[in-house]
Amino acid sequence: MSANTTIGDLIVPDGKLIQNTFQIALRDGGVVTLDRDGNLTLPEGSTMNEAAQIFFREVARLAHLDAIPAQLRAAGELVRTQDNRITAEPMFCVQQRIRDYGFSVDYTDNHVWIERDEGREADAEQAAILDAGRKVDGVYPEGFVRTGYRDRWEFVTACFTKAGADAYIAANGHNLTEPRIYVESGYRNTEWIAVRAFLKGLKP
Repeated sequence: MSANTTIGDLIVPDGKLIQNTFQIALRDGGVVTLDRDGNLTLPEGSTMNEAAQIFFREVARLAHLDAIPAQLRAAGELVRTQDNRITAEPMFCVQQRIRDYGFSVDYTDNHVWIERDEGREADAEQAAILDAGRKVDGVYPEGFVRTGYRDRWEFVTACFTKAGADAYIAANGHNLTEPRIYVESGYRNTEWIAVRAFLKGLKP
């Protein structure tokens, strides 16, 4: 880390070991100490939730082993330098389009023809023929049903970087329907904020 990294009410120093321990300075002047075995010592009267304890034990372990993978360092560089889309603590979420059927055609302009046996949507050309026939004689063609639908976006996964989301779509997009990247905010999500701060603090 090139400078102290603030994580909530904590300040994580430059990943340096101090007398064979990893120390985290609290803003009130106290110090959290983690030894080589991951034992956590808190200042008298201080408390820390389980998630924070797990996170800082892992920070201490990596500092001792100097074993931070290159992939994490590369991700940290992207977290520091990427366009955050004007979003605090951005989450680059991969989503896919999901179409829900069964809505009454009397209450929506969105409708499709569904083949009863296969459950398959008629293509545009076939749907035009079916619509024309219905308008002429008012009869629904045998084997098809006309139904309203609603499209929505379903969450698939979240990444710390746009590059990570792009890579996920490149590897898995063939299993998704019209995938896209949508940026949500991890504002006030203490675990997300802590991990992003850790990644940003990693030296390339």
